[in-house]
Amino acid sequence: MVRISYLAVQLNKYKNQNVAVFGLGKTGLSAINALTKSGARIYAWDDHEEQIANAKMMYKKCNFIHPKEYNWHEISALVLSPGVPTEPHWIVKLARRFDCKIKSDIELFLEAKTTNQKVIGVTGTNGKSTTTSLIGHILKSAGKKVAIGGNLGVPVLDLERDAEIYVIELSSFQLELMNEINVDISALLNITPDHIDRHGSMENYIATKLKLINGSEVAVIGCDNEITADIFNKFTGDKIPISVTYSPMSFQRVTLESRKEKPLPTTQMTEGGARDLISLAGNNLLDYSEQITGIDRNYLDPSVSYLDDKRGTGIQKISLKLENHSLSVSDVKINLISNAENIAATYAVCKVLGVDSNTIINGIKSFSGLRHRNELLGKIRNVFFVNDSKATNAKSSEKAILSYENINWIAGGRSKKGGIESLSKHFTRVRKAFLIGESTEAFANVMENKVDYVKCCNLEDAFRLAFEEALNSAEEVTILLSPACASFDQWKNFEERGEAFCRMFENLRYNHTCCLV
Repeated sequence: MVRISYLAVQLNKYKNQNVAVFGLGKTGLSAINALTKSGARIYAWDDHEEQIANAKMMYKKCNFIHPKEYNWHEISALVLSPGVPTEPHWIVKLARRFDCKIKSDIELFLEAKTTNQKVIGVTGTNGKSTTTSLIGHILKSAGKKVAIGGNLGVPVLDLERDAEIYVIELSSFQLELMNEINVDISALLNITPDHIDRHGSMENYIATKLKLINGSEVAVIGCDNEITADIFNKFTGDKIPISVTYSPMSFQRVTLESRKEKPLPTTQMTEGGARDLISLAGNNLLDYSEQITGIDRNYLDPSVSYLDDKRGTGIQKISLKLENHSLSVSDVKINLISNAENIAATYAVCKVLGVDSNTIINGIKSFSGLRHRNELLGKIRNVFFVNDSKATNAKSSEKAILSYENINWIAGGRSKKGGIESLSKHFTRVRKAFLIGESTEAFANVMENKVDYVKCCNLEDAFRLAFEEALNSAEEVTILLSPACASFDQWKNFEERGEAFCRMFENLRYNHTCCLV
């Protein structure tokens, strides 16, 4: 007896219908797989011949015909991969000319799930991958059957069909394609300028992120910048604010009392299991009644989480307090400073889902973090090596820079709007910068008379020079690859860039070990 997956059964609405799939990377192939199992007739294409050739080998029954030859009056929907821009791509114009519905794989997934299956959607400019993974990790620790994917790793249509909870990372590219969204909980971490070349304007970029918030039953929203604080204030649904900075933007007070007219969908929340404000603050700046506009001290529950920062010049004395628990740097595997916002959002989401604090704490302790995100590779003599290749904009790099001092910073690539000017206030943490990629001249101009820098041809030269310079120091030095740029000028993606850095470290460690034998 052939076992038909649950998802294929639910996509039966496409049985015997003609569906076009454009973009034949991971997402497009997963859509073809699910739709083929549902009995749909697939018309597939891509701008790149090698992608078409690969898909032909895998799905011989699909129709690989150029879209200009389709009878668009007979096409039920066009499933578009997120890598394909909606404007001004020719396939989008063609589909719209015939009033054909344009859908994403996420929409197909949401059509397929049962009402008993919960969906958590996570978005934001920075931190969404770590937050998605951490939520999933904790929920698994709580004994839930969880599937994690979306923009992070596995396409949603390839996820396990019988999960209780789906934790989905959603990029602005994916959200741009979506017409209808309905998730149980959304988490919007932050919004800073990014992908403006794709979306056309900052307003359009913000609008894509808002789609997730407006399509959720409960929204967890970061309130540490003007954009997200404004979104929180205007959102009329059930919402939980989080803050991780010393002085977040003003946002409206939300109390359990004010929620009584529209209770949240879980008893844990109404009983106070999740706090109205999940806040992590530093430098013992805990008198919020004086320091933060719009929030009085009575508003904060005494068990709200915060960072007790007694660093001095190092990072070893930071402790994270969540309810009755206190975590030090040695208790956890991830960096507390760069992950503060991620932890706060995760805590709120998991509490809404009824997870107890002990499970959350233990989950944070055991979470090893993501590859290429503020990843401590090891130490050679007096030099630490940190791979933060996933930092493709200044805001993301800021979190890593604030995690260390005495930094030899490897930065550069294809710059995003705004460059690194916002990081100037943190240059005192940088011993020397080693610049690579297309942004070299622009970054050098920002650093002039503020921090020492050297222009390097490539990552290999930057790595070598940064290490040689660090060895001459009597102090411990951190070599930090945190480019604050996209990788596309020299690499296929940030993963390839990060893997190259890791290989350089491993080769260096091997050579130094051999020398000591």
